[in-house]
Amino acid sequence: MISELLQTSVLTQALIQYLSRERSASELEEWLAGNMQDILNSGDHKAIDIANQVDAFLVEMGERLLNEDQFRKSVYALLVEKGLPAVLNVGASGNTFIQSDPMILAPAVLIRVSHSFVPAAANK
Repeated sequence: MISELLQTSVLTQALIQYLSRERSASELEEWLAGNMQDILNSGDHKAIDIANQVDAFLVEMGERLLNEDQFRKSVYALLVEKGLPAVLNVGASGNTFIQSDPMILAPAVLIRVSHSFVPAAANK
């Protein structure tokens, strides 16, 4: 279960980086190619479906069936369809990606630490 959540969040993070222009389409394609087998092996059906769809969009862009703006909008629509929080403001100046809700991008671990101190008089 944790591995499945991690795959979805890692993939979502890569897509958000692309949508916010922190990562180019070619960088996204390279990242996806390098991580596709891990995503497939994870058994995370949501991540697998998203990865396969994005891969198909990349193929369509490579065959010039989609331009990059259409690709970006398709990736955004896919995130919305899968219920991942996102808002895209498409204006004359270009696409601006705004994450609408906080997301947990990795599992959290709570570590509890307790200390005990020996009084100074006990050490003598």
